[in-house]
Amino acid sequence: MKVIDNIFSEEELQIIHKDFNSLIDTSDELKASKEQWCTNRYAWQPYLYRGKTGHVLYHPVCIGVKSFVLEKIKEYCTPNKDTQVSYYIWGPNSGINQHSDESYTCAFTFYLQDWPIEWGGQLIAKIDDKACIIPAKYNRMVVNDDTTLHWVTTVRNIKNYGRHTIQVFVK
Repeated sequence: MKVIDNIFSEEELQIIHKDFNSLIDTSDELKASKEQWCTNRYAWQPYLYRGKTGHVLYHPVCIGVKSFVLEKIKEYCTPNKDTQVSYYIWGPNSGINQHSDESYTCAFTFYLQDWPIEWGGQLIAKIDDKACIIPAKYNRMVVNDDTTLHWVTTVRNIKNYGRHTIQVFVK
């Protein structure tokens, strides 16, 4: 695993936040035109969320965001037409159990906010048989380009607040 800080420019971050916020806007006139967010319960194998009572919601990013996210990962992996780029909202009591991303060439996490360690929701990677925390930090990218075992600890129930990331999976 590799960790790269300050991956996006301020302009790119503004575009990301504008796109993300447009997808979570709940005003009545926008509701009807919005695609729905999907939940991990319908996409992940059950062993990945066993014991977690919360949901992880995901939604594709807009084309503009996808294009500059794909530029950021080119140094580490070659994206293709099947590359998935999605926003994730890690809700209260969500997380993901230990797994590897072996079915992908590489996977990436981009953190869209600082997330205090005491709130849970931290990435743990098994490196040299030791569990190492990789704290969720605003504008950080984590590259998983091998079969490192990893998991995300349970997100604490912080009222009306979810942990936000962009996840990229390259087949």
